[in-house]
Amino acid sequence: MLTPAHLQRASCFQHFSDEDCIRFLDTVPHSIRCFSSGETIFLPGTTIRRSALILSGHVHICHAAGDTETIAAVYGPGELIGCSFELSGAVNDCCCIRAAVPSQLLFFSILDFIRNGTQLNFYSRFIEDFLRSYARAPISLNRTIQVMSEKTLREKLLRFFSDLSRDAASRRFYLSLNQEQLAQRIGSERSSVCRELGKLRQERILKLEKFHPPVFLFDLRHCTLSRNSRTAASR
Repeated sequence: MLTPAHLQRASCFQHFSDEDCIRFLDTVPHSIRCFSSGETIFLPGTTIRRSALILSGHVHICHAAGDTETIAAVYGPGELIGCSFELSGAVNDCCCIRAAVPSQLLFFSILDFIRNGTQLNFYSRFIEDFLRSYARAPISLNRTIQVMSEKTLREKLLRFFSDLSRDAASRRFYLSLNQEQLAQRIGSERSSVCRELGKLRQERILKLEKFHPPVFLFDLRHCTLSRNSRTAASR
């Protein structure tokens, strides 16, 4: 059952009261869909007319180059997907968006709400919060570039895990990537990533606490970061 708390996890609804959330669901056309692990949400070559808010689970943004598919980004509960394509009207010609694990998504048209929702008392709050959320996309891209710019595999992994830990506001975080996908994400080989992960575990920097779902404990106290990684971890 969808509750106000599901919406309030999203940054674009963070200033909504319970009453605002209920009225939003009552007045804005929407649908809820569940996707199994690996199921496609948005195909490349299609026009996206409704954005999707992730209620539960995780979603992979995948880019294909020939026979190789790379995971470019991972999104979790409270995050919006597809809104760039919906708002711009551009065809999604670059990525396949699929569920990484069993996931539930809320679909609605942001464009329709912007056009027709002006009479709602929470309209301005939504616009302000949505713009703030939307502005984070370039920041996310910049963080990916920073990971890729690290000189060594170890530094790339430390930067990547540091970002996940910071997003979770905890040393514990969920990782929806397997080792092959993680290697693709940071531009390396699976065997090399496997060896480096083993070293991080031996040095007590990384610890797998749960297998289903995989939850890691990342402890920076046991490692020495590069200057760039140290700066990112301290923010």
